[in-house]
Amino acid sequence: MGSSSTSWVGWSLRCPVVTSRTQGTSWTCPLCGSSGPREREDALPSWIRRYAEKQPGGPYVGTAYGRPYSGRRPPAFRVPVCGLCNRWMGRTFEEPAQSALVPLLKGYPHTLLPDGQRVIARWTAKSALMQALFDLPEDQALLEVCRTFRATGEPLAGCQVFIGRYADSGRLPSTPAPSPAVAKPPTHRQAPSGARLEAITFNPILGHFVAQFFLPLTASRLESTAARLGLVIPIWPLPGRPVTWPPEQSFTVENAFLRDVLKLIP
Repeated sequence: MGSSSTSWVGWSLRCPVVTSRTQGTSWTCPLCGSSGPREREDALPSWIRRYAEKQPGGPYVGTAYGRPYSGRRPPAFRVPVCGLCNRWMGRTFEEPAQSALVPLLKGYPHTLLPDGQRVIARWTAKSALMQALFDLPEDQALLEVCRTFRATGEPLAGCQVFIGRYADSGRLPSTPAPSPAVAKPPTHRQAPSGARLEAITFNPILGHFVAQFFLPLTASRLESTAARLGLVIPIWPLPGRPVTWPPEQSFTVENAFLRDVLKLIP
């Protein structure tokens, strides 16, 4: 799921399940191009939802359609994909990520070997693309990215994935107005009709775990302000060495907005 100042895009505060807005009778899978059978892929695996229900307080924090959201169980948003691709994503990304992600969701210090970094980065990339497809199911640049991802199973060249820690699990972050010195790629709600998607971004808070994903789709480069401040550590492209989580600095309710701040570099 590219957002600007949101943790999850496409949430409904009244209904916990939201489906893609794709219209029309003809349909092809956005990942492989086949015509069916059609299923619904939820960006979050069921084990994350089961984990959430067992935790005290509200470990899932974000905004939904411009309004705050904090709850024990994150709303679902679902994208139509074919059955083969749906099962491929579960087997390839969601199931392997469980053992790597649970310690981070709980906030336990953890050393990630390259294999663990790759598992988390691939899951983050898959979730980012599902969020983006929910928002922009007909964007051609996005569809090309998704089909390349389906063919390779790896985050695309040019994308970056960082991870950090949220110290105030269950508390809604402050959302100060962004500084005019920084800019973020527009989402479809900010951009005029027909505008081109400039980047795919995905910056969720899940318990104590924070992910930051971005993939520029134009000639511009993006720079992570949170990385520059030591709030996140890179795991993709693979750094080629074990990394220790959490970083020395943690996100809090006051500075969590920094995970959404990306500097555009022409």
